[in-house]
Amino acid sequence: MSRARFPTTVEQRVTRLVDRWVADAHLPGLVVSVFDTTGRRLVIGRGFLDQQRPDVPDATSIFRIASMSKSFTSAAVLLLRDEGVLTLDAPIGDLAPSLAGVVGPTADAPPLTLRHLLTMSSGLASDDPWADRLLDADPATMDSIFGRGAHFAHATGTTYEYSNLGFAMIGRVVESVTGLPVQHHVRTRLLEPLAMFDTDWHVPEGDRVATGHRRRDGRWLAELPPLGDGGVAPMGGLWTTTDDLETWVRFQLDAFPARNDPDDAVLRRASRREQQRMHTSEGRAGQSSGYGMGLRVLQHPRAGHVVAHSGGLPGFGSNMRWLVDHGLGVTALSNLTYAPMWSLTGAVVDLLAELDALGPPRSLLHSTAPLEAAQRFVASLLVGADSSSADDWRRAEAPDTGWSFNVDLDEPFERRHAEAVRMLDDIGAGPGSQPTVEPLNVTSAASGTFRVVGPDGAITVELQLDPQQPPRIQHVSLRPF
Repeated sequence: MSRARFPTTVEQRVTRLVDRWVADAHLPGLVVSVFDTTGRRLVIGRGFLDQQRPDVPDATSIFRIASMSKSFTSAAVLLLRDEGVLTLDAPIGDLAPSLAGVVGPTADAPPLTLRHLLTMSSGLASDDPWADRLLDADPATMDSIFGRGAHFAHATGTTYEYSNLGFAMIGRVVESVTGLPVQHHVRTRLLEPLAMFDTDWHVPEGDRVATGHRRRDGRWLAELPPLGDGGVAPMGGLWTTTDDLETWVRFQLDAFPARNDPDDAVLRRASRREQQRMHTSEGRAGQSSGYGMGLRVLQHPRAGHVVAHSGGLPGFGSNMRWLVDHGLGVTALSNLTYAPMWSLTGAVVDLLAELDALGPPRSLLHSTAPLEAAQRFVASLLVGADSSSADDWRRAEAPDTGWSFNVDLDEPFERRHAEAVRMLDDIGAGPGSQPTVEPLNVTSAASGTFRVVGPDGAITVELQLDPQQPPRIQHVSLRPF
């Protein structure tokens, strides 16, 4: 069942924000959606799909999403990697002989690999305007481009540089290895199993399709007819709807948390998490942001782990953004050339954070039996500290846990025991009292904290298990809460 819609005041604030963007950016048409893992929270359509039709865009309207396609291409590559069809770390010239002449800018550059291309660390020069006009390039054109080599902005593997040509190379590798274009694998292995039937590489037809526009001299002009599928399309050729895009984002969010549930989706959860992890830092001062695999990754001060990608082509601008820690997503699709939808979805997230409307963080960590055993063990020693001795602590064991050998060496049990007695007395939990032990707060599968609460205060206990099997307690600390 879907979570309840936002309160009216939140909907009104988000709607006013979107309306300001439509006016300020002179957008001909726009669809914005906010949703979570269970359903849609809000959808806003504004403007028109085409100047000749009064239809207001909605969640079923079809837009080109440009570079947001990279997440689909990357997922298909990881799927093939998981099946052993290809490897991410072999030189691309070994996988696709037509790319053998694409070598780095210096004699000591490492061979280009799929991993470099997926993570934007190839060093290939950025190429948005150039590549945008080559989506439908035929094999002969691509052979000519690849045969001449490539121009690099940086040494391979040293820094972030956004490259569309790199994703065209990915397409060539996949086709060389499998005999089928990567677009085929995206469609048959991802889109169809996920029932994303309104998402395709081919230029769609019908009343639901948005016409691309450009703003010039104060008015909207229809863009040139969109380019079709071709050799550069793996970087940005997909068309889709808000409905389908929400499905894709939920599929990515479902990769978290890591768990023991059946992992029989079309792409395993570990590979989806691999896509959403920062592999290459963008290196911007004061920012924690970078590139995963076909996805951007950043840290938001309120929202935490955020994954996103923009799309821009003549006639279209789009963005998808999701909050891993909150299970919340925002998408924006527009039919204006290079419309700044990245900024709009970011503004929506910032506003929801300001209004405390992101929802509570998801529980991405789960307690484990060893951690719970360690908490029980330490809590039993603390609660009975006034009637025990340091030797009792030193010799204490439990069937499923106990001290690691380093604990007494790091801080003798005489001092640990004396500190516990003193701190318990400070919170009014001395002899004859029965302090409350609160539930464990899990920080990882090997660490956590809990509180011991008395009438005059509380003690925070920090636990860390060692890496052996079975794990033992290698660290424990007490501090006043």
